[in-house]
Amino acid sequence: MIHALNMALLCAALNLARGPVDRGAGYDPVVFEWYLYKHGVEHIPFVLAQARLESGNFNSELFVANNNAFGMKHPGRRATTSRGSAKGHAFYATVEDCAEDYALWQGYSAASIERHRGDYAAFLSGSGYCPTPGYVQKIKSMLKKNRGRAVGYSG
Repeated sequence: MIHALNMALLCAALNLARGPVDRGAGYDPVVFEWYLYKHGVEHIPFVLAQARLESGNFNSELFVANNNAFGMKHPGRRATTSRGSAKGHAFYATVEDCAEDYALWQGYSAASIERHRGDYAAFLSGSGYCPTPGYVQKIKSMLKKNRGRAVGYSG
């Protein structure tokens, strides 16, 4: 709770200092981390590292064009904030909508996450989500390199 409050204060200070930050070149991952907290995403350090990996450190064409930090597809059977599909992936009106949709996906997948006893890396591996061999290991090494924090990742 204290960390979430500190994140809120930090993001408010950042926004007051330079105006609203959303997507595009130089996207600030601290803002995305706040969105994850705001929408109740669990395992935030892991998920933030995942977003950085998936989005090429928030610079990929998919991230810039679709506000899609995870490479998620438009779902057919769960609640979503996606506005549809573009470039074969979910399209979001804002980056915050993407973070909220990830929270909705986690809620939809909660029983499966619980079956993995809260081991989020094992859940992703077992869910068939991982797009490439070594995907989870890349995320874990990002976290290890930055002492459990994904914000410091530089690529």
